[in-house]
Amino acid sequence: MMKINKKKAFLAIPVLFLSLSIVVTVIAHNITKSEAQEHAIKPAVSFNDNPLKGFVPFSSSYADFPHSMEFFYIPMSVLYPDPNSTPDSAPDFTQFEKELNVIAERGNQAVIRIYIDYPSDDPDYRPIGIPKFLRNEPYNLETHDYGEFKNYISRIPDYSNPYLRKTIQNCIKALGNKYDGDKRIAFFTGGFLGFWGEWHCWPYNGVNKAVNYEPSIEVFNETIDAYNEAFKKTKILFRYPKGNDIKDTKFGYHDDSYCYETVPSELGGESYNFGEILKNTKPSTAERWKTAPIGGELRPEIQRTIFATEPWTGAPDKPRESWETNLNIIHPSWMINEAIKEYKGDVRVAAEKAAQQMGYDLQVTTAYFQDIMESTDKLSLNIKMKNIGVAPFYYNHEMWPVKIGVKQNNKIIKEWTTKWNLNEVAADGEEVSFKFKDTVKNGLDTGYYTICIKAQSPLENGNPLGFANEFQDDDGWLDLGIIGIGDVSGLQKPELTAKPPHRVKTQPKSETAAASDPNTYEAEAESNTIEGGTKTESGPKYSGGMKAGYIGNNSGILQFNNVNAEKDGEYQLIISYTTQEARSMSISINGEPAIEVDFEPALTWTKVLEKEVTVKLKTGSNIIKFFNEAGWAPDIDKIRIREIK
Repeated sequence: MMKINKKKAFLAIPVLFLSLSIVVTVIAHNITKSEAQEHAIKPAVSFNDNPLKGFVPFSSSYADFPHSMEFFYIPMSVLYPDPNSTPDSAPDFTQFEKELNVIAERGNQAVIRIYIDYPSDDPDYRPIGIPKFLRNEPYNLETHDYGEFKNYISRIPDYSNPYLRKTIQNCIKALGNKYDGDKRIAFFTGGFLGFWGEWHCWPYNGVNKAVNYEPSIEVFNETIDAYNEAFKKTKILFRYPKGNDIKDTKFGYHDDSYCYETVPSELGGESYNFGEILKNTKPSTAERWKTAPIGGELRPEIQRTIFATEPWTGAPDKPRESWETNLNIIHPSWMINEAIKEYKGDVRVAAEKAAQQMGYDLQVTTAYFQDIMESTDKLSLNIKMKNIGVAPFYYNHEMWPVKIGVKQNNKIIKEWTTKWNLNEVAADGEEVSFKFKDTVKNGLDTGYYTICIKAQSPLENGNPLGFANEFQDDDGWLDLGIIGIGDVSGLQKPELTAKPPHRVKTQPKSETAAASDPNTYEAEAESNTIEGGTKTESGPKYSGGMKAGYIGNNSGILQFNNVNAEKDGEYQLIISYTTQEARSMSISINGEPAIEVDFEPALTWTKVLEKEVTVKLKTGSNIIKFFNEAGWAPDIDKIRIREIK
């Protein structure tokens, strides 16, 4: 029997407890370092110019109202300028590219519609959309005249014509090959068919008028099938549910009479109302918004008045067409609203609120990460997110990747790209969990860092996506909390810093009157010399309401006589001009030999473009002369000078 030394045993007990204490302390320390802690993320109001939602102006509007998208029409004829084209010819995307690039340069994405038939009495406003080659031999596309909608220019094509149908299908295929997933594009609207590309020829439908010029269901289906095959990434919206589309949940819709002919019949709407049409499809498409975007246009007649008084309704005689009712029935993400450039005071405040109510509104509720870790640890971040908006965010990580970043002294020093899909967060207020763990060591030096996330815009200068949380920065990064790397016991742990109020980006071009800018000179100014057939023309799109036309052809000149420069040197001469065809112009400064400048065309004669030319000016007054001895020059709206520093 072993004899126990009681004295030694007694002395061993404290040592045992000390050892256990050390073990427990080490284990507790390891738990602190290895296990993620839960962090509640405070809610706040999201950005009022979040991307892919809100009100959308036309691309020539230059509105300073918060927005992230611009809408433009383009006639199909512009895509086939060669009269010798065939249905198998590749479209010419030259003008299409110019429109996209101008919008992208302003930091916005485009919403696009291609039309064939646009009712109009102004050929400068909307050129005929039927490609010329289809109107000529050997195709001889039959067209129909009509007088509705003050139309005296456009014509209804025979949509059953096999050559037209083939051209449409090939055009959609080419669009998909080139532009599916293009970062400059937010959405395509289906277009091509019907008045304004809106998939109807009312009243020429066989009911309101005996003659029926509308496309057949076969034509609709082959157009839908062409889009289905050509576009896998960029979202497509059709005017109405048709044929094959009804069972395919990938296509959205656009209501072009929003808040005027929207509510379904159960709320007093008509049978042709947008909400009623969605509801009556079999199967119903009333909940298509859950998988595909809903857009459209706030009815033009009510755009200037709807937000003037509360409640916001489409018209005094349409109280059922309220903004709130339609918001919760249709779940729109965006609406064209050209009146946003005119809103002021309380009306503008109301309109900004309405714009923010559309679409998604993503909010992070909880983040799980280690407060303390080693540089040899792998970064791990889990978050919970919900959507408190009326519609989903419709793009996945391929188009809008979510990034995790760590920053020190407010500068990102390392970032990781996740495969989190924001389109998985349904617009039902329910939390969705996202998890990330890197495969390699984080490699960060000892110290404190801010951990943050960001939804990366496809456009380098595009609107950042702002989550509905505190500590959301204008650069898109949402700060989640502070992490420590290594032994930070001797360091002061920083706090998250409050962010300044969100600033809406400034549009590169404004509609400020030229008279308020001393470096801007109107073409129609009395001090100018206008000779040899050059004359001024009025128009609502021109600065000061006028432009100078008929310059050139070895006769007409426009000369600015008092262009003032502060000092000798090089200046950018910015020329605001219009032309629907490629033209050139000679520019002479102070009687020196002229330089020849080429000017690119726009879609119409009334769309104002800009051309920058480097010139040398002297201190004080300068004379700038525009002419063309060999042909016609573009029309000039105004010029502006900017010193090159």
